Amino acid sequence: GDIELTAEHALSFKSVSDAQIAPDGKIIVFVVGDAFKADTKFPKANIWVVSSSGGQARQFTSGLRSDTAPRWSPDGKTLAFLSDREEDGRRQVYLLPRDGGEARKLTEAAGDIPSPRSLNPLEWSPDGKRIAVLVTDPKTDEEKRHIDEKDDAIVFERDPKYTRVHVFDVATGEMEFVSPLGLQIWEFCWSPGDKEFAVVCSDLPWEQAWYTCRLAIVSMNDGLERTLHRSERQVAKPVWSPDGGSIAFLSSNWSDRGINGGSAYVVSVDCEVRDVSAGHVASVFSLAWSDDSDKLLTAAHERGGVGLAEIDLSAGERTSLWTAEASLATSGTSFSRDRRGNIALVCEDASSPQ
Repeated sequence: GDIELTAEHALSFKSVSDAQIAPDGKIIVFVVGDAFKADTKFPKANIWVVSSSGGQARQFTSGLRSDTAPRWSPDGKTLAFLSDREEDGRRQVYLLPRDGGEARKLTEAAGDIPSPRSLNPLEWSPDGKRIAVLVTDPKTDEEKRHIDEKDDAIVFERDPKYTRVHVFDVATGEMEFVSPLGLQIWEFCWSPGDKEFAVVCSDLPWEQAWYTCRLAIVSMNDGLERTLHRSERQVAKPVWSPDGGSIAFLSSNWSDRGINGGSAYVVSVDCEVRDVSAGHVASVFSLAWSDDSDKLLTAAHERGGVGLAEIDLSAGERTSLWTAEASLATSGTSFSRDRRGNIALVCEDASSPQ
């Protein structure tokens, strides 16, 4: 007979997200977590692993709170991830060998590591020797004392806390770089040369400041910022081309932060900007470069469903690779690729949950 769907059924469903295929394409890690939170700051979650050829998935991390944001090192030997296993609500970066074993804590960040929606909180440097992480400036001792004394009234927009890029050496755990004070970093990506970041930034850290954010380059050498692009539209999801000459990004009109949909743009490091999706019947929400820097792989909302497509930057043509009447998971990245171009993603449709 018919089965009645109850609240208990709904709470028992697991949230699946952030599928990350290893560079060699042999295995995929992904996050399995609760869709709710009860006695912890974040919903409880762990990282699981499955062979790319299918078969039984198994649990890969064993934290008792929230293990999220898995990211493979460029050589595929190490997995970095966020976890608050030591202190509830205080995320740090951990490193886990691909063969398993004990995870090693890399960071001792005093502030919070934010991980909102589909935005990327950490990224390996292209040479695999460093990891960059977004960290929000910590509370002062006086602010902590007020909270401990239950005198925790918040004066609206009086005490700004900036989120900045912190860079950690993988071998030693030492912090090598922090982006400038007074510059709010919402998103970032490494340059191919390991010395610069493309950032989505603003002068103030208030949520409404994101709506007037700009795309800029921040140098690790001197910490200086150089604006590449700003307009009345929002910018998001920057990715630097492998040849170092251009940065692709999304340009959207009043999207919410982390749930961006819009046009795909490319700006050269000399600030020449162009819309590469003009006339396309799609709203792009995720981008990646081809190895030769001639094409963009995109995930987009398309005619009521979702699709993966390739944009040829010289011809401006969009070639559809896959479409479905489905939706992609909004937590974590939309898709990941291995060295051979295989793509891993988490989706759901009318007959299959995430």
